[in-house]
Amino acid sequence: MSSADTDGNQQPGLIAFCVVMLTVAVASVALRCWSIWSSHTHRFGYDDAFAILTLPFIVAESSLIFYWISLGLGRHIATLPVSHQLAGPKIIFAAAFLYDASITFPKLSVLCFYHRIFQRGGGPWVRPTLAAVGALCVCWLIGSWLATAFQCTPVRASWEAVAGSRCVTQWKFFTGTAAPSAILDVIILLIPLPLLWSLHMTRAKKAMLIGLFICGYS
Repeated sequence: MSSADTDGNQQPGLIAFCVVMLTVAVASVALRCWSIWSSHTHRFGYDDAFAILTLPFIVAESSLIFYWISLGLGRHIATLPVSHQLAGPKIIFAAAFLYDASITFPKLSVLCFYHRIFQRGGGPWVRPTLAAVGALCVCWLIGSWLATAFQCTPVRASWEAVAGSRCVTQWKFFTGTAAPSAILDVIILLIPLPLLWSLHMTRAKKAMLIGLFICGYS
């Protein structure tokens, strides 16, 4: 293997990406907290709580990635000490739990936000729908945690080679966890659409408002 094959270094790009994403997350939560504190009409709600609760998981996950970068993530594996190579699967295993929480709590925050703004004029189906989807989000989180924890038998086979171990294939694991999460995202996006379309305003304004909701959630 030539030196050109092993001298590549993607760490600056990884660090820049992580810093930008972490900065956006911290700034978003900080602005939300400032908005709550400075507003005389907005009361702290469950949607705010879930949004704020998301941040520690994002920070913890980012910290793991930074630690992994310090061990050599972004450099050719052949240039790394064996101990650093073996740390990668352990970091991935731990980060998976943090990631699952960091994408579930925003879903719950949005559902609580819907409840806040549609609780009076949303119709009789809104509350049961929001409660059902929220319950599905919690079930997905618990199921994903269990699937991550027990994807291999014994459990430690998830991060190290164990003779006679059995593991779920990566394709089945990621499809089985990612697909339900994506479906929940679509459902959450669709919930307010009939309510917004029933508002007494022009179609152009309705379309603009729906677009704002979609962009805000995305």
